[in-house]
Amino acid sequence: MKARYSATARLAYVEAITFLSEKNPIAANNLFDQIEEGIKNICLFPESGRIVPEFNDRRYREIIVNPYRAQYRIFEGIDSASDMLDTA
Repeated sequence: MKARYSATARLAYVEAITFLSEKNPIAANNLFDQIEEGIKNICLFPESGRIVPEFNDRRYREIIVNPYRAQYRIFEGIDSASDMLDTA
């Protein structure tokens, strides 16, 4: 399976890493690594993320990388990161 970021998700991701790197570069690097690892895992196991409570739809999942949550939607054969990266 492949993952694609929506434009909004990509922007939120870059903004989060940029903001954190200005205050704590080590924490920003750790966050980057954790999110990338989470994305790799959902590519291998797309249903491993929990169902997004607000949607209650099995196609919409999320992984938590504290304090953020990365939401994604499962398409037939393709996983696409949704347009949300919110603080949990």
